[in-house]
Amino acid sequence: TDYLDATLDKRFAEFDLRMERRFAEQSRRIDGLALSVNNKFSEQDSKFEARFNKLELALGSLNSVVRINTAIMFLLLANVALPALSKFLS
Repeated sequence: TDYLDATLDKRFAEFDLRMERRFAEQSRRIDGLALSVNNKFSEQDSKFEARFNKLELALGSLNSVVRINTAIMFLLLANVALPALSKFLS
């Protein structure tokens, strides 16, 4: 029975070692995959951020152009309306 116990202990120890190595390898693979996915998300996030910043800048420029055009239209309207109004009132 001592021989059988020693043989079983040895086999269990070998099995435990194999499982530990296998789990360590799987853990490394999962960590590598998680890092790769994280890098991809980070890369996509930075691309989106760059596109969003460009769009925000373009919208800001467009907003400025709209304000300038509105001011010009009010000035033109004032140049037409004020003389007509003063002529009408006099």
